[in-house]
Amino acid sequence: MPIMYSCGCCSLKAGNMICSVLILIEMVINLILYVFGVLQLLIDKPTLRNDVYIGMEVAFYILIGLFAIVMVCTSLYFCGAVKNHSGLLVGWIVTLILYMILELAGMVYICYVYHTYMGGLDYSIYSLGIIIWYLVRTLLHILYLLCAVSQYQEVASRERKIRRHQLIERDAERRF
Repeated sequence: MPIMYSCGCCSLKAGNMICSVLILIEMVINLILYVFGVLQLLIDKPTLRNDVYIGMEVAFYILIGLFAIVMVCTSLYFCGAVKNHSGLLVGWIVTLILYMILELAGMVYICYVYHTYMGGLDYSIYSLGIIIWYLVRTLLHILYLLCAVSQYQEVASRERKIRRHQLIERDAERRF
């Protein structure tokens, strides 16, 4: 039984398609923001210790790569939402959960470095903006997960009913 029967004001299928488009837009915005972060890091390179600079650079590049992976998985999620394919829905649910965990780790590290080595979080609008953007996206991701899990439950329930009906028909054929 699904957690939700509709996603906002539309069906689960339509809501999940909208969620996938919104996530693709979000990932493009993330790519732009984090590339800007890398450029800002290059400007601040002379004032940073080398190990801090390398750590920040690695964190930014890992997050940028993660955004690209999520974009590919979200495209598959869109196909899963359209075709009611439970495997693609589950794959995206797992991907989004892992993405949220890894991005949280990256955000904690980046905030730690900004606070410790770069004059505090109020040092730049960028650092505060990225934290606010992360918090807003986390709330949206919870909604996206609820919609995806609900559609998965609906599809899985339908698939179980079809399998059960097929088994009943096979048993009836064997008896006669």
